[in-house]
Amino acid sequence: MREALVGFLFSTLRSMIDEFDGEVKAWVARETGIVHVRNDEYMDDEAPLPADVEDDERYVPVPDIKQLDPGKRLVFRFTGARMPGDEHAVRESFRKKGACSRFPDLVAEHGETDG
Repeated sequence: MREALVGFLFSTLRSMIDEFDGEVKAWVARETGIVHVRNDEYMDDEAPLPADVEDDERYVPVPDIKQLDPGKRLVFRFTGARMPGDEHAVRESFRKKGACSRFPDLVAEHGETDG
């Protein structure tokens, strides 16, 4: 189940990041879990990036969705184990565009976000 939860959290984080326009990079602070985002189109002067954001010991870079695709198999295994009544609907949903961005909402509706 940990694998499915990580996939869900990654999908949710990527969805949040994908809302920005332009080139986007993001890092998660290892100590606090705070997500820091750098965007070519927008820079927040009130919340600038930490000077050491490239330090791999303090921050984890969030990979692009194309680099780390949790895959449909993981989604289908999670659905079968935690939401068996929705297996058919989820499989049908993944035949249409935008299924990856809708899946976290379905998981939340079933209260399966707590791991």
